[in-house]
Amino acid sequence: MAANMIYQYIKFNIKRILQYRADFVIGVVPHMIGQIANLSFFKIILGRVASIQGWEMDELLLLYGFSALVYGVYSLLFGNFRDLKSYLFQGQFDIMRIRPTNLIAHIMVMSFRSEAIEQILFGIALIAYAGARMCLEIDMIHLLAALYFVVCAVTILGGLALLSSSFLFITQGTFTPIGVISELREYTKYPIDIFGSVMQFVFSWVIPIGYVSYYPSIFLLGYPSASHFYAGFVATMSFLIGYAAFHYGLRYFNGVSA
Repeated sequence: MAANMIYQYIKFNIKRILQYRADFVIGVVPHMIGQIANLSFFKIILGRVASIQGWEMDELLLLYGFSALVYGVYSLLFGNFRDLKSYLFQGQFDIMRIRPTNLIAHIMVMSFRSEAIEQILFGIALIAYAGARMCLEIDMIHLLAALYFVVCAVTILGGLALLSSSFLFITQGTFTPIGVISELREYTKYPIDIFGSVMQFVFSWVIPIGYVSYYPSIFLLGYPSASHFYAGFVATMSFLIGYAAFHYGLRYFNGVSA
């Protein structure tokens, strides 16, 4: 039921976007310019060095594409958790709690973030562009694997969003580290092997953002890793921990006053 509610909500809003294409284009142009400006940063770096830890421009574009795609889907599904604090203080959260619907799903459909569609399209285009430039042989197995990694990565970020929300409940609306998830995106634009062994372990198992872009990219590039086999496990555990923490924190939430 919750999944169907989310699906119908996204479907309705995509139809609305298609109906008012001009408004959508005007709204996403500034975001697209920002994405292109960020890409120019790689050219500046690679204008001084031949590669970054063996990663050349097109391979970095592949990383960037997966980062944009995954964070776009994450923003589409879990972006409203960034506004959870305002929901608490404006009384909307109390209304959600008494309605006979799944609370997490209700938060997910509170508002539609059209900029997420732009990120998704930009990410797909960049992955396709980088793959074409490198002449990667992409068959159905690779496409399904890439989709699988994207689902796992979004699930991981969603689990982190739920975990962050638990802090908001426990502190009665005064603190949440959810902004850190967006800040971590900067790290997903680079291969994790440029960091030390400790950070590689952290980004693979503790805060597993390596699955956002690094592991999908090396799979398409033909570099198998044992971590590929653990993607589903890491994603499942991340979400279950976040889900449990969300409901645990909710038990201690007494409400806030404006």
